[in-house]
Amino acid sequence: MTEMPIELVAQDLNAIGYIETAAYLKWVQAVVIKHWERFASEAAQASTLWIAVKHVISHQAAGHASDALVARTQIKKLKGVRALFVTTVSNGETRLVDIESTWVCLDSITKLPKALDPDVVRLFVETGAS
Repeated sequence: MTEMPIELVAQDLNAIGYIETAAYLKWVQAVVIKHWERFASEAAQASTLWIAVKHVISHQAAGHASDALVARTQIKKLKGVRALFVTTVSNGETRLVDIESTWVCLDSITKLPKALDPDVVRLFVETGAS
């Protein structure tokens, strides 16, 4: 699992002071990439891009400007060129959102889908899932 503290900025809030859904998506993208960078070798990072193709957001509680937020992500499934990440954004013990996102692995040069090397998969999933 990878954790990332979140710093709210004014643009993350809507007119009534709640966190905008788009802000949650921005943070999911950041924590998933941080997760990849944490576990993948420099060579794997240089040869691979990750593109989000689907996000499913389940709001649990409203987020506010005064919240101390943390995003946490882990891989739920990795098969072929696709990975399913599960991310939560919380304020202390209060879960604000649960987000399942599907990502596709691309070759950094051709920009075409590519399967990860089995050694990278093993390291990415085994060390990144807990």
